Amino acid sequence: LIPYGAEFVTNYELGFKGTFLDGRLRLNADVFLMDYTDKQEAISIDNPDGTLGPDSEFEYTVNAGNIEITGIELELRAELWAGGFLTVDGGLLDNNYKSFLLVDILDPTAAPKDNSGQAIDNLTPDWTLTASLEHVFQLSSGATITPQLGLYLQDEQERLNGLNEEDGLTSTHCHQDSYAKWRVRATYQPPEGNWHAALYGYNITDERVINNCANVRS
Repeated sequence: LIPYGAEFVTNYELGFKGTFLDGRLRLNADVFLMDYTDKQEAISIDNPDGTLGPDSEFEYTVNAGNIEITGIELELRAELWAGGFLTVDGGLLDNNYKSFLLVDILDPTAAPKDNSGQAIDNLTPDWTLTASLEHVFQLSSGATITPQLGLYLQDEQERLNGLNEEDGLTSTHCHQDSYAKWRVRATYQPPEGNWHAALYGYNITDERVINNCANVRS
């Protein structure tokens, strides 16, 4: 019913990789810009009276005007002291429709809805941070024991479930507050080094977070 065309994206990325302090510090970083033109988006609308077929919901594809996705990524690996290691991975993301005018297919003469500036539905928070700290203990036998403490942090986000024309391009959604998840691990490596054993726990503070958000019941 609604014709749509190809989408195009131009991706710009600038990165850096460096090793410092006689190899004890490694830093990787990059910034990127993804410039979309005519990005294809699936839109769903309610169809209670069967105007658009037998299903209660009708989905079609349109070309959004323009979208910009920008971000920064950082990776750090450091030996802070003999046998002590720190890893940090972080990311910042910003994405929104630069221009997106949506025509009502049931009433093409109505003024299009302006969704410019709205964040796109990509199930990602604005920032995330993963870090771990560990120390390798050398035993007299030649074996090692390595305890590790890890942390995952992320910003709040809206878990969208598709784009719906009826309420400003958001169908069902659930709000997830920013949160932190801690993990611990202890690894034993024998002198031979051909096997290892580990005890570990993920999300040891029992943080409850949304895994999926769907409109399955009224």
